[in-house]
Amino acid sequence: MRLEYVNTAAALITVIIVAITAIAALVQLRHLRASNELNALLKLLELEQSPFLEERFHFVRTQLENKMKDPDFRASLDAQPVDRTIHPERHVIAWYENIGSWMKHGLIDEEAYLEIASTYINQFWQLLEPTVAIMRRTRTPWLLEDFEYLAARAKRWLAEHPRGNYPRNTEHLQASDPWQ
Repeated sequence: MRLEYVNTAAALITVIIVAITAIAALVQLRHLRASNELNALLKLLELEQSPFLEERFHFVRTQLENKMKDPDFRASLDAQPVDRTIHPERHVIAWYENIGSWMKHGLIDEEAYLEIASTYINQFWQLLEPTVAIMRRTRTPWLLEDFEYLAARAKRWLAEHPRGNYPRNTEHLQASDPWQ
């Protein structure tokens, strides 16, 4: 009888140890995933601020609208592939297309990225939407759908967070403007 208690206690202790080990493994996996997501987000932000991309973002913000008035410039969007030396906006579109795909497949954290970038994504979608529309004329209607997906998610994030994403249990500080 005493041997049965010992065997039962040993089995119970084994189950408890396995359960604790499993819980510890899950916690460690969660921390590893968070670490990987943070590294991915930091790398995205670093690349986004690279001189190469910054020049293309600047082109889209300052020159694209005037360039799009030129029928030859617009017609050159029909080339396959589009010449990115003539169309530096294609680099920005490709950038957001990749991020949209990664986000759609859960490779980057949507909430964290959109909190940082939703305003810019929205701005660049508005600036680049005519380019996307022209390119879709002679290609598939779902061309660049991951950029569109990213823009739709950014628009939704902005609608759901009209005052930002500041924690409700933290008091806002008033920034003073000495030049006002």
